[in-house]
Amino acid sequence: MYGVVLCYADSCLVAVGLAAYLYRNVAGQDRGDERMGEIASAIKVGAKAYLKRQNMTLAVFVVVMAVVLGVLYAIRGGFAYGGSIAMAYIFGSVCTTIAAYIGMMAAVEANVRTANAAKQGLKKSVSGCFLRRGSYGLICCRRGFAWRQFTVLCLPCGFRVDG
Repeated sequence: MYGVVLCYADSCLVAVGLAAYLYRNVAGQDRGDERMGEIASAIKVGAKAYLKRQNMTLAVFVVVMAVVLGVLYAIRGGFAYGGSIAMAYIFGSVCTTIAAYIGMMAAVEANVRTANAAKQGLKKSVSGCFLRRGSYGLICCRRGFAWRQFTVLCLPCGFRVDG
């Protein structure tokens, strides 16, 4: 079992490294003229405001659900089991929030660079778009594996098998 978990850890590190490489590739490309940069900056400010508002709303929901899950599972399997379920839920929510923030910021940067590349032709903008969006996809996929690895290694609920 630990071999599978370590394999997940290795694939997480490889995926995050590849995502960082793709993001660096995106960041190294031309943002376009000054007006495109201004528009991208305004979009980034709006995206951050949107994420802040969304996360403030979801934080209340996550805390309430963590308490409900913790209590229900504590009744079923004990305090440690219920607490670990609640912690796993909160950790998964935090991972999702981090992935959403990274993805949103990467998307804003990718979009302005794709728009600038479109000035030079469709082929350059489409091929660049796939590479730029790949970094977000890798982060989202590996976030799930990282969450599962944390659950299996660190929490009692990761080892429990209900019959």
